[in-house]
Amino acid sequence: GEVTNEELWDLVDVGPEFEHHEAIGQVAAPVQEKDPAGEIVVELGGGLVKVQRWVVAAKNERVDGKETPIVRCRIVARDYSTGPSASQLGISSPTASAKALKLFLAAIGAEGLNILGLDVSTALLFAWLGNEKVVVSVPEGCVGPGGEKLYLRLKKALYGLRSAALHWTRHLSGLLGKLFGLRPCPTEPCLFTGYFRNKRVFVLSYVDDLLLAGASTEELYEMVEMLRKELKLKVTADLAKDGKILYLGGEILKSEPGGDLKMFLRSTMSTS
Repeated sequence: GEVTNEELWDLVDVGPEFEHHEAIGQVAAPVQEKDPAGEIVVELGGGLVKVQRWVVAAKNERVDGKETPIVRCRIVARDYSTGPSASQLGISSPTASAKALKLFLAAIGAEGLNILGLDVSTALLFAWLGNEKVVVSVPEGCVGPGGEKLYLRLKKALYGLRSAALHWTRHLSGLLGKLFGLRPCPTEPCLFTGYFRNKRVFVLSYVDDLLLAGASTEELYEMVEMLRKELKLKVTADLAKDGKILYLGGEILKSEPGGDLKMFLRSTMSTS
């Protein structure tokens, strides 16, 4: 799977009041409720215990230069809502707009910067939940020492939580600020600017897909290595080397060093 046992348990905090069903009953009498899928969940002290499930997917990944079939197994929370939307609750995450992408490309084209395409693996799992209290039931196949059902309080986000993307965006913003002093644009919170080694750099994020731009390719890779100490990160493209970057279903192209940038997306093209 994508996450080791050690990393899985780092996501959760097993307190005595959540170790098994009987312990939950000592804290507050569980009330059985049905979620929209018809499954039984437990309501504890006004907070809903969220159901977890295993999600398995087969895919090909490049390993040691070869396309290798792998099977990814991931724990996903089933965070249903029958009331207000995530946006209405204020827990939806901002994403990079088309205007932010145009601003990013315009700045890179004007200053003749290079761009690296980056992908963060299991990005949401790095985000701390802070003061948000989330209790989940452990999925099928995971039980306590005596075979009892386990309930866990999460310390970090899981895929499937409606607030996970927002926590990840905040985590990434804090990380870019801590490591490089980058700050988000007031009107485009997924566009970051600042200086690294006294040179201007830009970052554009769309959840786990990042574009990192700067004048020195060597220093861009130095930034990547610093980020790798905090995240599972891989470089998917180097514009100066590859001549193009795939991003959000489109292509960012540079015909020659110092040439114009071109963005192809759904048969349309914008240049900067």
